[in-house]
Parts: sequence; structure tokens; C-alpha cells
Amino acid sequence: MARGLVVLESGPDPRPAVGLGLGALRSQRPGRFRRPPLRVPTGVRSPPAQLRQRPAGRRRQRLCAACRCLDAVSPGDVPARRPALRLWCRLELPLPRRCPALAERLAVTAPVSVGYIGGFGRSGSTLLELTLGSLRGLCALGELVHLWERGLRDNQRCGCGQPFHDCQFWRDIGDRAFGGWSEVDVAEVLALKAAVDRNRFVPLLLRTRLPSSRQHAVRRYTDLYVAIYRAAAAMTGATVVLDSSKHVSLAACLRWNPDVDLRLVHVVRDSPGVAYSWGKQVRRPEISDRVQYMPQYSAPQVAGTWLAHNSMFEAVAARGTPRLLVRYEDFAAGPRATLRRITSYLDLPGDTVPPGPEHELPLHRNHTVAGNPLRFTTGNVRVRTDDAWRSALPPSRRRLVAAVTWPLRRHYGYPA
Repeated sequence: MARGLVVLESGPDPRPAVGLGLGALRSQRPGRFRRPPLRVPTGVRSPPAQLRQRPAGRRRQRLCAACRCLDAVSPGDVPARRPALRLWCRLELPLPRRCPALAERLAVTAPVSVGYIGGFGRSGSTLLELTLGSLRGLCALGELVHLWERGLRDNQRCGCGQPFHDCQFWRDIGDRAFGGWSEVDVAEVLALKAAVDRNRFVPLLLRTRLPSSRQHAVRRYTDLYVAIYRAAAAMTGATVVLDSSKHVSLAACLRWNPDVDLRLVHVVRDSPGVAYSWGKQVRRPEISDRVQYMPQYSAPQVAGTWLAHNSMFEAVAARGTPRLLVRYEDFAAGPRATLRRITSYLDLPGDTVPPGPEHELPLHRNHTVAGNPLRFTTGNVRVRTDDAWRSALPPSRRRLVAAVTWPLRRHYGYPA
């Protein structure tokens, strides 16, 4: 007999069987279980009406049956297991009450929910991530795309202030995800990153079908991030993991991994303000052994890059990836209202954002691996609009940046 999902039989049912992973849910006699032959799942992902209407005790009985038989399916065979898990998740009772064992197993087999904060740098993404990461059910990891160089290779400081390899949080992440960071070949990861995670590959990654020559490399690369996301969610109990990498190429790669429930939070800021911010000299405090500053770019460089990056995020959203547009100016004008909009988009409870002064938000100690120097700040901060560029940016540069970026500025609602 083929090994598959245990099925509860509860009386005749003229409707076709519902596909559940490697087995099927059928109806014959109440309280009887049998193991069906191996067959292809039908792809139905919503619970049958008669199953939803039965008492909680009967539903729990079915959940425990599914939980027992999940061990008969290879844990690595995620596509075969996911339809069953998603079906059981849609029952009415909270998951821990429905079946604690299934709740534990679901954390490994179901797609991990990732809030991916994307956009062009100096748009307020770090502040947004830190305020979100201070809320219940969310875990902020910082710009994870830089973990391999800045964390593993260069041992730069974590958001908690300690060097990466001395931070207990990241040591536990490495142990849980890979069996220790020593098991990760940084040179190999960086070579893999260079092969798939580049802006030049975004048009290829946005095709309706990924070329076979790229599929294996993209899956290997994104599985590294999935392992870290899962480890962080398991350690912190977070429902959603936040990654503020901002790179559109990484988002385009992650959309191909079935183990990621990807939600884009696209942060934009008026382009002249971004140009002014990139022209300032800002020290990088995460580098403690020497004085080093963040890169600076001219106004024409910023204008072209701002237009290109945001256009590519528009293309990712047009390919069907969920996307929420957040303007920096709207966030500064109503921080808590913006946070409530984002948590609703991420399917978090309505009371995730606690009441308090609209413009005063707490920043807790964090373990972000890279990002703006603001990540080393803790305590209450007052969120306000930074519009110093209106007087500090020369009018000629302001007009140049506004003219180059005009198509998307108009699309995002900025004045001409």
C-alpha cells in the first residue's frame, strides 16, 4: 500500500474527493480511517462545506489524523504537503487549540510570511522597519542581502551593538538554519549571488517562465534566505519576518520560491529629497576599526537610479506579486495610521499597533544586520518630515531631478 495522507470516512458523498497532499478526503462511515492509494492532488485549496459546519471536536479529530499522517510524507516534499496544511489552517478554531502538533509542524512546512521592504535608499525604509519590528508578531532582520559580506565576512556590528559573530541572536540563527555559520561557504554564496541577484537579470526574473538554466541557481540562492526566515520566525515567534534589503533583484528572485509568502512594502520618497540625502556625508557606525562613510552620489546619478529602481518595482508588482505602496511623506504625516495600514496588509491583528501619540513611536533593541545608522537608536523617537532639501538643495539640481523623474513622480502623486 502506498504511503499517503490518512483519510477520515464519514458517510457517502456524491461530490469528487478533495486533494490533500498525497491523499484525499472521502466520506463513508464516521470515525473510520484508512490510507488511500497514492494519487495526484486535485489542487482544491478550500475546505469542503460539510467539514466547516461540523462541531469543533470532529474538526480536531480530523486535524489530529492529518497530523499523524504527515509523518508518512517526506518532510522535504513541501509541494505535496502544502495543500493539506492550508486546508486545515482555514478551519475556524485557532491553530494551537486545533492541534498543537500540527501547529509545530506547520512552521516548517508552510510558506514563511515575509514583508519585503523595497525601494531606493534614503527613502525612510530603516525607520519604517524599526518601528514595525517593535510591534508584536513582527521580526526585523535588516538588509539581509548584505549579511554575507558585512556580517559573515567582515564581522560588522549588529543592530544590538555587538560584532556579528559575537551576537547570540545571529549565532542561534546560524545554528538553526545551517547547523552553524561555519557550514556556509561565503565565497560560494557570493558567487551564486553574482550569478542571479543582479539588476541586469531582473527582466529575465520577471518572465512568466524562468529559463531552466536559471531555475536551479535561483532556488539554491533563495533557499538560503528561506532558512534564515524560518529560523528567525521560530526563534522569535513572529508571524511575519521583515527584510529591508530594498534590492528589486532579490525580490524578483524570492517570487520564484514556493516556500516564501512574499509581500512587498514599496517605500518611495520625493526624488529631490532623496537626491539631497545621498549628497550628505554620513559615517557608518557599524564599522568600528576604522572611519568609513556611506557612498555619496550626484543629483543626476540619483535621479536616474531612483527612476530605474522604482520602475522595476512597478514591474514586479505588475507580475502579480502583492505590493503595498507607502510614501515617506505619508508615513511622516501619520506614522501610526501608516503602520496600521501595513499590518492590515500583512494580515496581522487589528490591535497590533498599540494606541499612543501619533508622531511618537518606540524603537526597541534590534538585531538588524545592515541598514541606516538609525538602527543603533533605541527609545521613543518623534517622527517628522525631513524637508531640509527644499532650502538646501540648489534650485537647478532640484529642477533637474524633478524633470528626469517626472513620469513616476506624477504616478506617485508628487507635485510637478
